[in-house]
Amino acid sequence: MSSALAAIEVGGDVIALYWVSNVFLWIGAIVFIAGGMGILWDGTANIAQIGAIDPVLKGVTKANCYELFSNCQDEKIKHMGFWMILQMRSWGAFQCTCGAAVIVVSILVPIHARAAAHFVYAALDFMENLIELSTGFGLPTGVDPIAKFGGVSASATAPEGGSSFASGPIRKAMKGSYAQHLFFGVVHTVIAIFCLTVKVPYGGI
Repeated sequence: MSSALAAIEVGGDVIALYWVSNVFLWIGAIVFIAGGMGILWDGTANIAQIGAIDPVLKGVTKANCYELFSNCQDEKIKHMGFWMILQMRSWGAFQCTCGAAVIVVSILVPIHARAAAHFVYAALDFMENLIELSTGFGLPTGVDPIAKFGGVSASATAPEGGSSFASGPIRKAMKGSYAQHLFFGVVHTVIAIFCLTVKVPYGGI
């Protein structure tokens, strides 16, 4: 916002949109950077978070990750673990950079020109939904890794003593994540549409 006077001249509706846009952009920026810094440094950093939703991994630490993979007798599994941990560090780089990009948008991009950024942010949330629809609900929006790892389909009942992937916590967590991403995707879409309605010149936000 260039000045308080310019803000007053704009009108309350545009000012409100400006701050709603900033709030939701900064929520994303904080989440991206806070989550990305850890895995950028160490690809196993999210293991404690995963342990909260996967009973099998409860209490497993970063050191345990390296110990379990390095002591694995199957060289293929050991190498897959190595490359997956390395890819997680790349994910951290993407997250941190995406967070920085969102901050740049909130500081440098005027409200009338933010539609593209909010549409892209919404697209990210909706694409995350594709993962959650397959993993949480068993829908054909990608490979269902739970079924691939010996679990049952989302509509079936897990047998007693079956695969650890057959139990419900992972699917339940994915359903919760689906609702969260759907909410933010819809919010960013709505903000983007309102950004398109802002007429310029509009006073300097």
